[in-house]
Amino acid sequence: MSNIKRFFKMMMKYRKEHLIAIVLLTINGITYSMEPFFTKSIIDVVIPQKNVVELLKLTGMFLTVIIIEKVSKLFSDFVYSEMGKSFTFQLKRDLISHLQKQSGDYYCKMKAGEINNIINNDVDTLEDIATKMLFTTIKDIITSVPIIVYLFILKKDLFLVLLLIYPITYFVQKKFSKKIEYYSIQARIVLEDYVTIINEFLKSPINYVKLGNNTYFKNKFKESEEKYKKYGIKSDKVYSEYITLSTMTNYIVLLAILLIGGYGIIENNMTIGIMVVFIQYSSKMVIPILAISQANVRIKQSKESVDRIFQILDSRSSISEELAASQCGINNGEILIQGVSFSYDTREILHNLTMLAKAGEKVAIVGESGSGKSTIINLLYRLWDFKEGNIYIDGVEIHRFNINYLREKIGIVSQDIFLFHDTILNNLTLGNADISMEQVIEVAKKVNIYNDIVNLDLGFNTVIGDNGVKLSGGQKQRLSIARTILKNNPIIVFDEATSALDNHTEMEIEFHLLDYFKNKTLIIISHRLKSIVNANRIYVLENGMIKESGTYDELIQSKSLFCSIFNLQF
Repeated sequence: MSNIKRFFKMMMKYRKEHLIAIVLLTINGITYSMEPFFTKSIIDVVIPQKNVVELLKLTGMFLTVIIIEKVSKLFSDFVYSEMGKSFTFQLKRDLISHLQKQSGDYYCKMKAGEINNIINNDVDTLEDIATKMLFTTIKDIITSVPIIVYLFILKKDLFLVLLLIYPITYFVQKKFSKKIEYYSIQARIVLEDYVTIINEFLKSPINYVKLGNNTYFKNKFKESEEKYKKYGIKSDKVYSEYITLSTMTNYIVLLAILLIGGYGIIENNMTIGIMVVFIQYSSKMVIPILAISQANVRIKQSKESVDRIFQILDSRSSISEELAASQCGINNGEILIQGVSFSYDTREILHNLTMLAKAGEKVAIVGESGSGKSTIINLLYRLWDFKEGNIYIDGVEIHRFNINYLREKIGIVSQDIFLFHDTILNNLTLGNADISMEQVIEVAKKVNIYNDIVNLDLGFNTVIGDNGVKLSGGQKQRLSIARTILKNNPIIVFDEATSALDNHTEMEIEFHLLDYFKNKTLIIISHRLKSIVNANRIYVLENGMIKESGTYDELIQSKSLFCSIFNLQF
């Protein structure tokens, strides 16, 4: 089944709304097609007879038909507007939900601008097609049927002349549809790069300024902008040419009616009313034909959008949940990594890795950059799946856990902190109504950020800007630590979580959180060896392998790799 057919099948979920809209549009189409009938009757019958009563009667009926037509159009607009918004919002939710299930390698291949373009531009494009264009086409078909029948009965020879002219529209549409489709696709491809560059800037505008190389960004932006502009203009130009030529059909029809109708009136073979009816009906007939042909072009234009949306919805995560069992739970948080090897593409990141973090222990992982420390956390969080070895949590294979449940049980405080453009309170609680204000204040004090918060004008209700732009690096890290503590996870990972804190603040926070960490399994990744002095066990990584392990004192005495890292740092 083509993606276009799948798309329209998705629309069939709104059968009730479709039915209501079609009834309203049928009423609208019938009343719309009745209008010229009243014009003919008034011109050919009432005026020659000078019948004022009949004139008032017909104009009253005409007004009633117009009111019914406009009201039915109004309510049909309401129906497809509500349906369109419901459809697009649901589609966006489905896309985001699907993206949340993807593995890390998926995001390594996809551009942020491409995803943004699909969720926003592509989905919004389909809203118009799924509702307004679809219903307009249905209405036009309903409208054109009684018009064709009435014109055929009214004046067969003139109708047949019009019938010979209308196929011009079809050939014009056929000529331009492929060109429009080609340029639309090219414009969308270039738009992805254009949006990606804008997103890169908006993600951290302050850092862009600090980078100091504005010329590079401007040139990169201008180059992408020119490409998008080029294909966008070509697409608009071809579409405008198509609309212009299609509209010319209307004038050709009008001229044919004036020529043949005028001659018929001169020869007394036709009344003025009939000619007026043909002029009115021909415009009403041309509009549906143009709308139907334009709908075909719009569907071709949107094909790329539909394909890209289904490309996301059809993508399958490389992380399998086939073995997941709902009864598996995490209580103590003991972690055993046994003989795990992991490669990204052809590059081996971890080799035959074995390590243990008992429940309630503080375990540290150290090593030079690129040694595989963060990869271990990614595997534990199941952003990627390993091919060899296994990971056990509380004695259960990690693949047996539902992924969402697993991630809820692991709290991660990373150096790459994400904060919402929202209040401090909402960033701390993440909307969890079970977290009391007393708990928030208590944790804020423990991580040494309470005074910073209450000194702000709005305190905990202060909006911190995009990704916490109004906060310092240390404040953002302390908020991230507080947020993780409030989640109360049995397993907590600190991945360079205190890199923006000075030693005194770090030691103070650790002291205040001793009771909280007592029953938690704590994994610390750090280049700052002072952060892991009190760890129950330290694993030293080199090139994806554990070179040594032990307590801080044991490793210092061994005078090996750990000691060399220690000496390099101090």
